Amino acid sequence: MASGGYRPGAGRPKGSKGVRTVLREQISLRALEDCAEDADYGLALFRAVMRNEERPITLRLEAAKEVMNRHWGKPTQHTELSGANELEVTLIGGINAVDEEPSAE
Repeated sequence: MASGGYRPGAGRPKGSKGVRTVLREQISLRALEDCAEDADYGLALFRAVMRNEERPITLRLEAAKEVMNRHWGKPTQHTELSGANELEVTLIGGINAVDEEPSAE
């Protein structure tokens, strides 16, 4: 009588997912669906504010900007740097971190 070790045909088949993996994927999918519903509601709210002529124009313009950012994506800002010294700029969480090499003069 075998008590462990290799047994032909034993275990989960190759390529199949474990029970925990399947549950984790189902939970993630439900959370994603909930977020999608909230995003749809938020977009509808922005559209309603944008189209409401009784609202101040500044509020309507902000709502329009949000609708456009969600539809086409937030515009990127292209910057060109030039000068005598090498300069490396890294954006970290919206904060500019500047690392400048000292010039050899």
